[in-house]
Amino acid sequence: MTTTPTFLITFLSSPEYCASRRLAVYISLPEEPNTMPVIEKALLDGKSIFVPQIMFSASDDSPPMCMRHVKSLKEIESWKSNKWGIKEPEPVSYVEQLDEITSQGGLDLFVVPGLAFTRSGHRLGRGGGYYDRYVQWYTGQCHLGTFQRAKLVAFAFEEQITDHIPSETHDLIIDRLFVA
Repeated sequence: MTTTPTFLITFLSSPEYCASRRLAVYISLPEEPNTMPVIEKALLDGKSIFVPQIMFSASDDSPPMCMRHVKSLKEIESWKSNKWGIKEPEPVSYVEQLDEITSQGGLDLFVVPGLAFTRSGHRLGRGGGYYDRYVQWYTGQCHLGTFQRAKLVAFAFEEQITDHIPSETHDLIIDRLFVA
C-alpha cells in the first residue's frame, strides 16, 4: 500500500487547487517531486489540464513553449520523450501549435518546476528561460484583458530550498511553495 506524500495532500486540499478549473502542470523528471498524481486527480475532479510543450517559434516575441490540453493519462502514456526525457505531445506545425489555453479561457493555476527555491517565492530554473518567458507572455495577455492572472505554485524537496537565489527582473516569482 502506498501512502500519498504530505505535500500532495496539502496541495490537493489547498485553496489554490480547490478554486482552480484550468491548471498547467509540468510532467516531472525522475529527480523532481512527482506531478503525475496531481494530473490524475485533476482529471478525476473534472478540471482541464494543460502541459507544456517546447516549441521553436517563428519570432523572438513568441513564447518558447505552449500549453497543450490533456484529456487522459493514457494520452500522456502514449507520448514519446523529448531530448530532456520529458513526455510531450506529438509535434505539430508552428501554425497548429497555438496555445490551447486561448480557446479555454486561460489558466487559474500554474505549477512550475525549478532546481531551487526560496521560501519568499524566488525560483532558479534550468537556465533556458522557458517558464519565465511563457509566464511573461501570459501576464501580458492578462494585462490586455485576454485572461485572468493565474496563481503560480511550485513543488520542491526540502533540499531544494535555499535562503537566496540571484534574480533578475524577468525571473518569475511563485505565489506558494509546496514542500515534498
